[in-house]
Amino acid sequence: EPPKTVQAFTSGVIVKVALSEPCVESKKLKEELKTNHSNVRYIDIPHAYGSLELYLRFDDSKNAREFCTSGFKDSKCDVLEGEEEQNYWQKIEESRSAKLKNDNRKQRGRDKLLKKAEKQSAKHIRFENSD
Repeated sequence: EPPKTVQAFTSGVIVKVALSEPCVESKKLKEELKTNHSNVRYIDIPHAYGSLELYLRFDDSKNAREFCTSGFKDSKCDVLEGEEEQNYWQKIEESRSAKLKNDNRKQRGRDKLLKKAEKQSAKHIRFENSD
């Protein structure tokens, strides 16, 4: 298995957006951000419903600053700096390593069918008594 690469810590590329009203439909919000701002690399909404903040990762710090100056709806935008930025990058790395550590591989083909048949044969069969 090839070694996993660690994502490089790039300073000034993460923008924290404090929304004026809770996010009701995260998919629509993400789609709107992607269509209007092509240089957004990743959108992180901590809670799918009712979140008042979201984090955007840009390809470089220049685009992140431009996004903050142009603004987004009635929201407050700040480029993460210092300890807050380090904490966010640490959170990214922890969730990434937890995902890679997860050993649940998707079963495919014959193995999947055999496993399914094995499960089915292990079930207890009950017959109705119709006297």
